Amino acid sequence: MPRRIALAPVFLAFLAISSGEALRAAPPDAEAAAAVGAPIHVTLELVDGSRLLGAPELRDDRVAFDTKLGRTQVPLRELASIEVAADRESAALNFANGDRLTGFPVEEGLPVKSVLGRLVVPWASVTRCIVNVAPLATGVDSLKPAAISASGWWRESQLPEVAFDGDPATSWSSGDWKGWIEADFGAVHDLAEIRATLQFSPQGDATHEFYVSTTPIGTDRARARLLRAFSGTRDDNDVLSVACPAGTQARFVQIHCPSSRSWFNLFEIEAVPRSSSSTDAD
Repeated sequence: MPRRIALAPVFLAFLAISSGEALRAAPPDAEAAAAVGAPIHVTLELVDGSRLLGAPELRDDRVAFDTKLGRTQVPLRELASIEVAADRESAALNFANGDRLTGFPVEEGLPVKSVLGRLVVPWASVTRCIVNVAPLATGVDSLKPAAISASGWWRESQLPEVAFDGDPATSWSSGDWKGWIEADFGAVHDLAEIRATLQFSPQGDATHEFYVSTTPIGTDRARARLLRAFSGTRDDNDVLSVACPAGTQARFVQIHCPSSRSWFNLFEIEAVPRSSSSTDAD
């Protein structure tokens, strides 16, 4: 039987990661300005081989670096990655436009919000910081589910609800190399677009199917409408986007993964209505 849950706050457990430098808890920064534009999240590759994904919590989304040109404030969203040298004395700033600058962060660590809680990750523990800026779907807010069902989940910090929480640092995991997740939006809506951001590692082949219906779908997909199936090589942070044909009426949206090289995990799902109007389901 599918597991169906009501929306509830997600408990974030703190786990220690041994990487030569201790991760310390970071309190919320009340003065941190809200990011302008699309949300940012980072993948931190640590010296001990661990990986940590999270959303940076920085004032104005900027990191201060000491360089040969002097101290400079670099907008994180303009970077593709930060690579820390083996001597831990310098770092290469790789910009999204192809520019490159050598320097080292002024602050001791990078504050991030992740499934482990709010942490400050020491730069001395990092080998590479990959920056991802999630593209915005449209100027219209995505729908909020009334309830969510799924084939399963891996742990309490990766419940199905976090795939709809608007936080790019959290992810739902099916706990398997296949599975499905389904949202009930409480009423029939005219949909314009459905988007899913993948948490996918290692890179490999996968198939993801997008279904809609006015009635619950579950494992009986024969009664649902298949909007699109994506098959091919996938990587971490890939965004799958379906432009819904005019007149796509749906109350239930399901993403099904019948096969994958990586676990079926999703950072975020967005279902964007064509307009704010909706009609009740039969």
